[in-house]
Amino acid sequence: MDLSEKAASWREAAGLILERGRADWKAGSDRLRESYQNWKQQFAASYEEKRLAWDVAYLEGLKEKEAWAERATETAMKAGSEAMLALVGSDAEAGARHLDTLGIVGDLASGAEEARKGIEEVLKQAGIVNLSSAMAGSLGSAETIASQVLRGVGGLGVWDSGTAQVAAAQFTKQANQELASRQARLVAAQAREMAEASIKGLEEQVRDANESFRESMDETFVTQGSWRKEGQYYRKDVAVYSTLLDPVVTERASVQGYIAYLMQPVQLTTDLSDAKLAQLNASAIQALIGQAQKEVEQASEKIFGTAADNSEEAKEQRKKVIKFYKTRKTKVGERTITSRDSDGRQVTSKVPVYKEEQYEDERLRQVRSWGAGEYGSHIGYDPVLKESPDIDEGLEHLWQDRGMGELGRLMRSYIYWSMKESQGWAMVNKPVWDKPGWDDRGSWFKAPTIRGVADIGVAIAATIITAPAGGIGGVLASAALNLADDAVFAMLDVGGGYKSWEAAGLEFGKKAACSAVNIGVGQLFSPAVTALNSTPGVSGVIGRTMVGGMQSFTTSTASSAINAITWDAEHGLGWSSDAFNAGVQGGLVSAATGMTSTFTSGMLNLGLEGFVGTTYANAATLSNTIGSLASQGVNFALTGDFTLSVLNFGMFGVKDRDNNLVQNGLLELHLGKKGVTMNVGMGGADMSLGTIAQSLA
Repeated sequence: MDLSEKAASWREAAGLILERGRADWKAGSDRLRESYQNWKQQFAASYEEKRLAWDVAYLEGLKEKEAWAERATETAMKAGSEAMLALVGSDAEAGARHLDTLGIVGDLASGAEEARKGIEEVLKQAGIVNLSSAMAGSLGSAETIASQVLRGVGGLGVWDSGTAQVAAAQFTKQANQELASRQARLVAAQAREMAEASIKGLEEQVRDANESFRESMDETFVTQGSWRKEGQYYRKDVAVYSTLLDPVVTERASVQGYIAYLMQPVQLTTDLSDAKLAQLNASAIQALIGQAQKEVEQASEKIFGTAADNSEEAKEQRKKVIKFYKTRKTKVGERTITSRDSDGRQVTSKVPVYKEEQYEDERLRQVRSWGAGEYGSHIGYDPVLKESPDIDEGLEHLWQDRGMGELGRLMRSYIYWSMKESQGWAMVNKPVWDKPGWDDRGSWFKAPTIRGVADIGVAIAATIITAPAGGIGGVLASAALNLADDAVFAMLDVGGGYKSWEAAGLEFGKKAACSAVNIGVGQLFSPAVTALNSTPGVSGVIGRTMVGGMQSFTTSTASSAINAITWDAEHGLGWSSDAFNAGVQGGLVSAATGMTSTFTSGMLNLGLEGFVGTTYANAATLSNTIGSLASQGVNFALTGDFTLSVLNFGMFGVKDRDNNLVQNGLLELHLGKKGVTMNVGMGGADMSLGTIAQSLA
């Protein structure tokens, strides 16, 4: 009976519990549904509010990006790639911190916390808490049955509420991780834009560098050199020559302008696409950002060099020393020579032994350097001229060092045309009597000048008039006539404003002094020459050869000393050692050629003893011709020029007062290293038709 009553009581109690649980569950479900709707509305409103805030922040980010690009470009122009990339990193961190202030993650997390609390409240309702005990009792749990029946509704459903708490915490953790990953992707996207902006800044830096160098070349060519800029070329009509018939001869110069450095497109190999970033967590995304920054840094270093490339040590390694080498003779010892004197006695003497060696003239040394990276090599450095450049050798043969890069190419052309223009204007500014009759550049026949023709004419006239006089009187008269035309041209130079009285007077005075030296030295050696001319045999030939060489060298040395005197308005009188040395060297060549001619012809004439009349005269002419050719052979060996006189006044029947044909030259033929040329002149070995005919007769 008792069991039946208890069973009935349990069923009644369990029924009540189930009914209450159903009611509480329904009420809790309605409450959760209402809470969900409220949360949904609040989330939508919060999301809309945060979305607007995010849009505003994004627009501000774009403005910041543009401002950053300007700062990055300015930083790169001033401090190089290292500072620019530091700016990238710092601005990326600043952008991330700014995103943190938006508070999106915190608001969404609080929504999740409210959901968790709502679930806990529902699960704590009595019907739901005791539902598990009722179900346990239905499986035969007597202890639970008794306690539940006795106590009625009580206890706590710990397992159900703990499960809900764990689920809510897990939801919050997952939400935070997702939002952190999304924030990292947003920072990476901003870093991607910054990387693209830094590449754009690098391109602008290269463009600015190209433009700056182009402007400096425009300044050199257009402003300083008066060239015209026509498209990509510099052009100019350069005055290069002047003649009697054409006062200004010009050539069109054309030089291609600066060829800009072309930066190769920078393509980041690091994948910062949204698809790639969606697969990564925050730390992996941060690693990709660093990798992308490294790529931009490497691109900048390739163009402008690394920090090490721009160090003082690296700059020293990029310096090139241009050296100038010369040749000199140095004494290396002595050697003994044994010979016999005129009495047949053996004589020994010691003569120095020399050898040629090269040495560097450190006074002429120059240093060039260039910048780091590909851009520095592209710009290069300017060329270095030879010590004594010859503009007639052409553009490619003027340089001790050709330079490098665009600066070397442009400055080679600029210097070359500047030298040609300087030479051209010097010709334009010459007096008309010193200009060639026509443009003989590139021609084998060189045009004469009025002054040159007048010199030859006066020399011929002096020969015709004064030769019969002989002696010192004839020599003085000839010198006076030869100086007459020089005096006339000196007055014309002064009157035309081409020379000052001081310069013209000094030039005329030097010619008069040289003429006096020539006469004085001739008179000094005259007794010895007269004595040796009557000395027969080899000794007479050797004596005349030695005396002739001494006379020639003495005359040239004294004349060189006179011609080395200089004058200018700023420094007054001066003396040029270079001019003196050049004159002495020329005198040595003249003495060597004269001695060769005298010795050769003298030795050949020794075999003419016994011949008389025309036969002797013709044979002597042949000997003299051979001697002259031998002297020109020596001249060619020493100077590279072999000169023949192919025309003289005697061919036209011009005779002096004694009815002798005038043998003064009229036309010179030059055979040299630069080819064959011809000009009006009186020098060279006599190979006129009359002389050849007489030699072969």
